[in-house]
Amino acid sequence: MLHISDQEALAFGRLASQRIRQICMGLNATFDVSLEAQAARLDAANEALIAVGEQAATVARATFKDQQDAANEARNALARAVTFLKSRADGEALASTMLGGRNLGEVKALRLSVFVEAMAQATSAFVQLSPNLAGSESYAADLNTHLETLRTRVQAVQQSQLAVRQLAVRTRTARLEWHQAYGIAKQMVKLVLRNADRMDLMPQVFNDLAQPERRVEPRLVG
Repeated sequence: MLHISDQEALAFGRLASQRIRQICMGLNATFDVSLEAQAARLDAANEALIAVGEQAATVARATFKDQQDAANEARNALARAVTFLKSRADGEALASTMLGGRNLGEVKALRLSVFVEAMAQATSAFVQLSPNLAGSESYAADLNTHLETLRTRVQAVQQSQLAVRQLAVRTRTARLEWHQAYGIAKQMVKLVLRNADRMDLMPQVFNDLAQPERRVEPRLVG
């Protein structure tokens, strides 16, 4: 099936809506109410396409890949805190407690959305362990600073991904409604023009018919 851009769809839809009112209405008063309803549906479908296009321009697109610098800084902060713990008595046990029984390499290798939660748990554990460890304050502050920065970045990515998915659904819905509105309008106008013996006017109403290579085919629901 031919793909047409939203810009082409809008051009075809606007012209069809205008020409339905200018050319088709009045040929047979019996059909005028139905023709106006189809023109109005096309107008609404056009507006819906415009709306999703405007939304697409405002959606912030953030990816986890863009957050690697902040992620690496957080991993380094975690590594510094682990090194600090290991330098104390029973350091290996302290580090294991901090990391929930995992080793540092395993935690650092976690995908970012999981790593930020693991770091939050590790930071909390470090704070609980640190009251009896001289010099731990700066490491706790370092962990918290990088954790909050990374958490903010990850939440922004997740919100962006959700917004993009929601926009994709709205865009598919708007495009399907436009195709349905355009196709039904064609059927209605064809009936009116055939009844008036003016089928020659079809390409003037639906400009895609004047451009065979850009012809809009009916699109099924689903």
